[in-house]
Amino acid sequence: MLGRHHAIVRRELKRHGGREIDTAGDGFFATFDAPADGIRCACAASDAVRELGIDIRAGLHFGECEAIGKKVGGIAVHTGARVLSASGPHDVVATAMAKDLVAGSGIEFEDAGVHELKGIPGEWRLFRVSSIDGGSRGVALDEETKRERQAAIQPTPLLAKRRGVLAAVGAVVLAAIVGSAFLPVARRKRRSRSEHGRGDPCGRDRVHGCHLRGGVAGRRRRRRGIGLGHQRW
Repeated sequence: MLGRHHAIVRRELKRHGGREIDTAGDGFFATFDAPADGIRCACAASDAVRELGIDIRAGLHFGECEAIGKKVGGIAVHTGARVLSASGPHDVVATAMAKDLVAGSGIEFEDAGVHELKGIPGEWRLFRVSSIDGGSRGVALDEETKRERQAAIQPTPLLAKRRGVLAAVGAVVLAAIVGSAFLPVARRKRRSRSEHGRGDPCGRDRVHGCHLRGGVAGRRRRRRGIGLGHQRW
């Protein structure tokens, strides 16, 4: 199910011009050039994964962030994460800044109340997307519907036939990852003997860009962008 969930979300990101920055378990972190694109993508993904019998939630914020190499930071990133935490199943929630920037785009909101976002100064009024182009977003799936849709999902034939093989491969990969923690020291010793003291060249590129990882290495710069974080419910 997780693989199908990821495929659906990535399909919608591609359709709406989103850039996948990071994933963690069943969550995605993505950026967009325009707030409306991010909101429409979140709603489309939220609606599409319901065929799997699950609801996801999404939080959106527009602001400035810093990126150094493949790392990002800044108050805007933290704000988006806290907005996600304040949302519920099937919710797409945005800050007032993101909401105001999509006026006249066919996206309607309802007041989601005033919230204190952990680690973010002040109180924040949040808004839940209620309709897109006149179509109501509906409500979260009930438990019975979830169970029925999840029970109808069948594994692909390849996975069904090779489940035992995949489990064995997974164990080998895990062992390799655990064992690799001890490799760097040995490699350095071998390298020092075989390369006569030559060290490997290393460098650090710094990149600043629109919400999160990626971009062309170069000078530090700042941009504004829309960030989307989503998580399965």
